[in-house]
Amino acid sequence: LELGREHGARDRICKCKHYALFITASILHILRNNVISSSGYLSGCILVKPIYRYVVVMGGSGSKHQRKSTKRHAKGSPLPGTAYGSEPPRSGGAAVDLLQVKINVSDLKDGQMCEVEFEGIEERALLIRQDGRLHAVGSKCTHYGAPLVKGCLGNGRVRCPWHGACFNISTGDIEDFPGIDSLQKFEVSEVEDGKFGVVTASRKALAASRRVKEMCPLVLNEDNRTFFIVGGGPASVICAETLRQEGFKGRIVIATKENVLPYDRPKLSKALHLTAEEIQLRPPSFYHDNNIEVLLEKEATKVDIDAHTLTFADGSSLHYSALVVATGGKPRTLPIPGFDLKKVFLLREPYQANNIASSAAGKKVVIIGTSFIGLEVAAYLADKAESVTCVDVCDIPFGRILGNRVGLAIQKMHEEKGIKFELNAGVKELVGENGVIKSVVLPSGKVLEADMCVVGVGVVPATMFLKDSRIPMSERGEVLVNEYMEACEDVYACGDIVRFPLPLVGSTASIGHWQIAHSHGRIAALSMLGKKVKFNSVPFFWTQMYGKSIRYCGFALNWDEIVYEGTPEDGKFAAFFIKDNKVMAACTLGSDPVASVIAELMYSNQLPPADQIKANPDLIKSLL
Repeated sequence: LELGREHGARDRICKCKHYALFITASILHILRNNVISSSGYLSGCILVKPIYRYVVVMGGSGSKHQRKSTKRHAKGSPLPGTAYGSEPPRSGGAAVDLLQVKINVSDLKDGQMCEVEFEGIEERALLIRQDGRLHAVGSKCTHYGAPLVKGCLGNGRVRCPWHGACFNISTGDIEDFPGIDSLQKFEVSEVEDGKFGVVTASRKALAASRRVKEMCPLVLNEDNRTFFIVGGGPASVICAETLRQEGFKGRIVIATKENVLPYDRPKLSKALHLTAEEIQLRPPSFYHDNNIEVLLEKEATKVDIDAHTLTFADGSSLHYSALVVATGGKPRTLPIPGFDLKKVFLLREPYQANNIASSAAGKKVVIIGTSFIGLEVAAYLADKAESVTCVDVCDIPFGRILGNRVGLAIQKMHEEKGIKFELNAGVKELVGENGVIKSVVLPSGKVLEADMCVVGVGVVPATMFLKDSRIPMSERGEVLVNEYMEACEDVYACGDIVRFPLPLVGSTASIGHWQIAHSHGRIAALSMLGKKVKFNSVPFFWTQMYGKSIRYCGFALNWDEIVYEGTPEDGKFAAFFIKDNKVMAACTLGSDPVASVIAELMYSNQLPPADQIKANPDLIKSLL
């Protein structure tokens, strides 16, 4: 009964001698075998778990009531269902944690998904039928909360419709990124010859929606190695977490030159007012609880691969057993007069984003660069600044990456919001007064008034400290790694700074995507533990402006042609970048989940040849 009370089932147990006897027998079995864990908890409690299932199904008030079902399958058709309400309160006033719903699944075909509602709770489960089996997991992507029922169902995994994260449908585990948490996994069974499915989920798990995979403790007397990670981005966090999840009990240290914990960097240019604390990937307690050391304001200056030591700007050094370099990019600067004036901003860290946001209200803003950073900042400031002018040497924003039609459509989107463009221009100098910028001078001599200037002209790898380390690097400063993220013995590298083998194109590439950095971190961690898993992920990135999201999957530095489904000028399209009769990339706006479907087809090598897509405009639709 004490065990029952601890797990919230006391009253239900008391009402049935059979349950009480089962609990008693379980306790006796546990005590007889002396299975008490080192933490003081009963490690044999797994024996009691079936009790809950029986209590919820067989117990309760006995009232089964029909209600109008709002559960929908992936194509929108309703699925009729019978729902069982939550259990009546215990004497203490709290309800039994488990909820259960029984639904008619006879119309749920193989390869389809639907959402399942529970009585009295807003959160839902995602029910999936694949290969003749039912699976139930959390319904929302753990990245930004996208409804997975609108995503793409691949072989054993579901892909998010917004940003391409993938989750195993059997376990709920995250398999591809972005995002750092897994889905909840719920019990599901078929009854009445498979006509109905019964989904059982705890109220707590439904409310949490996400799940952190179990991590092992720090036990130095079992493993005295130190794995050191330089950099404060997603690759570092995923690497550290994967090490703990895979059983590494040694010391894990993350060092970042920034003064804040790792954060969601893509939000910096989309919501510049958010503080570092508001966009943390993990709270401080997470690192403490999982024995992951994080050293702030710790800039690496030298690596000695022979002595296995890392030296920092403050003169201190640390010995490593294995090293991961994930220092990311460093914003490019411009070799022009006036670049050091006040109110000239770069954007890489939260404090810089906050300074831009707090300085722009009612001001004349000039943005140098029409990259994703530059135009996302322009979109954020459009209704805050007095004026926003974007300057670039290119003739069409994004033309080199997304093609001219898409680039012009994006330019038009900004112009409709009052953004002005000076293209084919470049910048000659920044002119100031009393040390503060007052104008931007173009090569033509044209002068743009400027109360402030934001510079977003790309990044370079932050790898200068590796210059004399003998770690293999490209002329551009990229660390050269293999498919396991290995650079040389006991040294690994991840994220924006690496050139790595990309299976999609059959050659190496350097890709500064948020999602790619996550995947690199996971692969590096597995490699450090001797678990050789090759990198295999389809690049996926996105940008958001004025509430509209442009998604891109694949990798195409150049192309023979672009085939369009829909029209970029109307703000709803899918563009396919074709090279040698192969779709190398796709870009979409207002066409979810096309980008995710294409990414999954690329991953599974099932994407049709380009000539078939051109010959049959409805082919892509048929694959959704």
